[in-house]
Amino acid sequence: MEYDKKTRLVQNFVKEVRDPKKYNLHHYLQRKEDQWSKKQKSLLIDSIFRSYPFDAIRAAVEDGVRQVFDGIQRSTTLAEYVEGKFALSKDNLPVLINNIPYETAGKKFNELDPVLQDKILNWEVTIYVFTDATDDDIREMFLRQNNGKPLTATQKRTAIEPKAVTEQVFGIANHPFFKKAMTQNQLNKDFDKDVIRETLMLLNTNDEHSFLSFNQDALNKFVVWYGDNLSEELGSEIVDTLDMLDERLEKTKYLYLSLPMILYAAVKCRREGKDFDKFVEKIKEFSSTYKDNESYRALLNGGTRSLQSVTSRYNYWNNIVENL
Repeated sequence: MEYDKKTRLVQNFVKEVRDPKKYNLHHYLQRKEDQWSKKQKSLLIDSIFRSYPFDAIRAAVEDGVRQVFDGIQRSTTLAEYVEGKFALSKDNLPVLINNIPYETAGKKFNELDPVLQDKILNWEVTIYVFTDATDDDIREMFLRQNNGKPLTATQKRTAIEPKAVTEQVFGIANHPFFKKAMTQNQLNKDFDKDVIRETLMLLNTNDEHSFLSFNQDALNKFVVWYGDNLSEELGSEIVDTLDMLDERLEKTKYLYLSLPMILYAAVKCRREGKDFDKFVEKIKEFSSTYKDNESYRALLNGGTRSLQSVTSRYNYWNNIVENL
């Protein structure tokens, strides 16, 4: 593996990073865009005003495209600010340059004094560009770079599971249905990816294998097992089922804690030729009566990831399909 340390002026970098022929900002190891709060974004821009250095962008070249595996938030924040997509925090303090104070609080890029605009546009972004990096190299650098940082267990799991599993999970999790069934905060933390992993666990449960515990250790062991037993057909089956749910459901509350069971049951419903529209009505009924459904909510006692809780909800949704 080799790498080059390169620098690009922000004014050039923000144009290039939007070009899919030059950069890919959707690497499977990275969190989704827009994870940072306005305060975090403002701090990055303010660091430029005050000449504070920040971490380099890291990208591996693949088919001529720089695959950013560390630095998505920095990259998109720089681009979005220059593009005028957000204003700085109202708490931002004035910046002193050559003994002249400049106001920045609440300002978008085009509202800044030209001195500050030039400061941003002519700031040098450092980029480490890796060539001939293996998947293991990238995963190891990712883990070391993020050691001690508040990645969720879900996000760290991406570096444990085989690449083929990650690619399948990542592809399915991009389905628009999840915006109807999950909150933006849940999506930002990549919980949708664990929903897919857990759905796969249920769909692979049979007389030979049981994957009815969703604790972290069980999940980690499953993704390694699934790497040796991956089914492209099963992935397509889940996507087709999500398409049908997306067509029939509007934004729906209270699904998240049982979403893997619901997706599992929806796939089973299609496999067995049951009335899918009736199943969708059961989902709507579940959502509308959830607050008063004390018997179901009791199934969540003892931890939503426990063997007992997962098994109880698995049986609940199996029973719904059987009685359609």
